[in-house]
This record gives sequence, structure tokens and C-alpha cells, in this order.
Amino acid sequence: MSRCDLLIINRSFWPNYPALGEALLSFSESFDSEKKIEVLFQSKSSIYPNLTRHTGGGFSKFNRVFLFSSSASKLSIRTIDSIFFSFTVIAFLLFKRPKKVYISTDPPIISPFIVAILSKILKYKFYYHIQDIHPEALGVIRKVKPLFLNFLRAIDNFTIKQADQVITLTEQMKSIIHRRTNSNINIHIVHNPASIKRFIFDKPRQKGFVFTGNAGRFQLIPLLISAIREYHIRGGLLPFCFVGVGYYQNQLKELAKVDKLCSYQGMVNNLKAAELILSYEWALLPINDKVTNYAFPSKSSTYAFLGSNIFAICGEKNSVHDWVKNNKFGIVVKPDLEKIIAHFFKIERGEIPFNSEISHKSSQDLSIDQFVRSLKNILSLEIQG
Repeated sequence: MSRCDLLIINRSFWPNYPALGEALLSFSESFDSEKKIEVLFQSKSSIYPNLTRHTGGGFSKFNRVFLFSSSASKLSIRTIDSIFFSFTVIAFLLFKRPKKVYISTDPPIISPFIVAILSKILKYKFYYHIQDIHPEALGVIRKVKPLFLNFLRAIDNFTIKQADQVITLTEQMKSIIHRRTNSNINIHIVHNPASIKRFIFDKPRQKGFVFTGNAGRFQLIPLLISAIREYHIRGGLLPFCFVGVGYYQNQLKELAKVDKLCSYQGMVNNLKAAELILSYEWALLPINDKVTNYAFPSKSSTYAFLGSNIFAICGEKNSVHDWVKNNKFGIVVKPDLEKIIAHFFKIERGEIPFNSEISHKSSQDLSIDQFVRSLKNILSLEIQG
């Protein structure tokens, strides 16, 4: 049996996880029939019925591991899921004997560590895409015992140093990795792309706000809900639309029930999410300042790619603030209740106008095609055709 040329390992995948799933699907499909490409992921449903309706082509084989948890599940359930997936990774590597392995931090720490260990035994190259720096990202929202934190950090440092190439999202994250590993290893920066290739939507945008993606612990959802409620109590008239699931999804559902200017759509597919983003002038991007050292919100690229003006809620000294400000993608408001409400009213009164030129600046740099080219260059792989 011939060895697999490339094994792509990412627990979250298309079509259920649009942030990176669409891009990795395009990456896997960008090879010709001479390359043996396999993808290992987790999902509650098969990918193949969706692929029959997908416009892309390709010769990849998709291998699904059943998923028990979701982003709203308890940490214990998600940990069990991660361990189950890790055992599958071991079996898969031993059976497929890949020549190259691409793995991200989804799931974090254990699966990449397994890939690092087996790379020495099975003699393959592996490429580590650090989407989130763990375990520090977890430590932002949950107390972790220092001894256990140091143990997990040591494991991940080993993985990073063993990787043939390391990829991350921002200069801020690159600096943290260098400092944490006490090394000057080469790290490539590749910003996550928009979660959709192209989209035509000819309806005019309405003045208002949309939030898409994970409504989790990093997204300042309680503060955002409080600001929206108070804004409407004070006579604010602009609507808010929420798309996605996560730890605070029930609070968002409740907000939509009691506030007629708010709606909650739950989990939708890529096309529906894009349609909803394009229905509003402003896209909400709240983020915990501390977590920007270890992660970057994936929905940001889709917002800019689709031409939304970004309403970021965070402090000044972090990667999200710099990205929004330097690229003139929108405004940044400090995570202060009164400041957020005041800027809602400024937008309502037209004091902060909508900028319709954003998508022209970001359509190339944040495209899926550019992301695929970047990965292929780093992995030293030939593009189809």
C-alpha cells in the first residue's frame, strides 16, 4: 500500500465549522489525482452528502471520527472528545504512514504532541499550525494549577521545537511563542481567511449590527448584552442580529425573546451567515484583551472580506486593535459599558459613517485562494495545474 502524501488533521471541518473548515477543504481539494491526500476530522454527520452539492472538485479522502461534544458542552465532555480523537490520530498515523502531516491546535496539545512523537518513529515531516496558544488560552477563563499548566506548556514547547515548520496568526502570537519556547525558531504568519470564497448579495445593507461565530467565554458576551439592553432602554433604534452557538447562546436567545430589536439565528451554514453579515453595515467583534496574546478571532477575516465595518470591543495594546486600526476596517471601543452605548448612538446618528470601500482592500489578502497558496508554499507542495 502506497504511503499517504499528506494527512490533514483538524478536528473541526467543513461544512459545520466555516471559520477554517472551508479553507482546509479548498486546500485538500487543490491537488491533482497523483497526490494521495487524506483528511481526519470530527463531526456528528457525514461530509459526503454535502460534498455532492459542493462546487469544488478534488481527489481527497475524508475520514470522519464521531463528535460527541459541541462548543457549548462542559469542559469535561470536550476533554473526553479530545482524548478519543487523539487515540484515533495514533491509529491513523500507524496505518497510513503519511509523508507529511499538517495539524492545527484543534484539538490542542495532546494530538499535536502525538504527531511530534510519531514523526521521529515513522519518519514524516509535520507542520504545526498554532491557531490558539494552549494551555495559556484556557488559563484566561479558567484557573489552572501552575504545576499542570507548566506540564502542558512543556509538552507543547516540545511539539513546537520538533515541527518542521510552525505557522501562527499574528506577530503578537509569534512573539509569545518565541518567548515561551526560549528559542528563535522560524515561524510563518498566515492570517486566517474569510470563511467563504465569493458571494453576490444585491440587497442594500441596513444600519445595524451583526455578530457571527462562537458566542463563547472570550467574546465579552455578558458585557455586550448589557450594553445592547441599556442602549435600547435609552431609546436606541438600531437592530442587532446574532449568529452562532457557544457558552452564552442561551443568554442570546433570551435577549432575542425580550428585545424586539434583537434576533438570534443559532447555527447556520456559510451562505446564510454571509447573507446575514451582508444585511447589516456593522459587524461586532468583542474580545477579551488577555486572549489576544494567544488567539485571534476567526470571524474577523470574513467581516472584512464581505465589506462590513467592524465594531471591535477591546483595549488598545493588542493585535485586534492594531489590525482594525491599521487596516481602517472600522472602530475600536474600549470594553466599557458607557463607551459602547455612546458609540451605538453615534452610529445611529450618522456621526460615524459606513465605509463601503473595505472589501476592496481585503479581498485578496484575506481570500481562501491566498491562504491555500501560503500553506502550499510553507509545506513545499505543488499547486494543481
